[in-house]
Amino acid sequence: MKYLNIFIAITSIYTSALNVSPVMAAPNEADGINHEELSETCAKSLTTIYGKINKNWKYATDSSVWDTEAISWEFQYALTNRGSTHYLRLKEETQSEIQEALESILNSHTSADCMNAAKIARIKLISDILGFESMNALVTTLGRSCSIDSFQFWHSISWAFHSPCSEDHGGTYFVPFVNLPEYQKFKPDGDAINHNVFRLPNGEYIGFDPDFFTQSQSYDELERYMFEALTSNEYVQENKVGEHKDFCEKLTFEEFRSQRRAYQANFAPYTLDITKINRFIGTGN
Repeated sequence: MKYLNIFIAITSIYTSALNVSPVMAAPNEADGINHEELSETCAKSLTTIYGKINKNWKYATDSSVWDTEAISWEFQYALTNRGSTHYLRLKEETQSEIQEALESILNSHTSADCMNAAKIARIKLISDILGFESMNALVTTLGRSCSIDSFQFWHSISWAFHSPCSEDHGGTYFVPFVNLPEYQKFKPDGDAINHNVFRLPNGEYIGFDPDFFTQSQSYDELERYMFEALTSNEYVQENKVGEHKDFCEKLTFEEFRSQRRAYQANFAPYTLDITKINRFIGTGN
């Protein structure tokens, strides 16, 4: 995942986008959602979402080959204050109901990275939680402050209702599960600089990697996977082969785990805030 710095820089953009005039939710949604319902929805929805992504999508680190067969979606280039990125958006001329569009992209052959997969997953999860009318209200609300085809819109809607939490948080949360910084030094074009993953209510993790995430994985399994990705010869730059070999010969898994967890502390997980969700369902704000 080549855009970790972008995650650090812009996760708070969505907060200002929701401070606009309210759009009232449907009356039958007024009671909101409780913690048990939220947990059940997250577990079921994310398992289904990533089942489709890992079946239909191909992991590609090079944005020049990113593409999708979903006719209403396209990749667009964006320049942020921390670098360039490519993001999925609905084509302006084919904008349709967002629920239908999300199902289309999940079930279409797509080449992308885990950042775009996680963004689509967060949006689909929010849609599953809110329901049809409240999700349309959210699209309308955010569309008042930024164009629906802009990077800010898709970024903002994917982060709606999220708040930072700790790794000890008992529910579902999103986190970039990082490798050591040396991974990017030796393998700048590799696919394991970090993995954008969700922690499920059962304590296991799920994300985009068709070979690894055939099912949810434990923290230890994910950490072992990152260690093997770092120490393998795949993706090593030609002029770094010797240095990489020397580094890996000295690095034990225990040392890797200790260093990685210290580095992980720099990246806060984000969880869905049930108070924000219910406030929006009730008031549209």
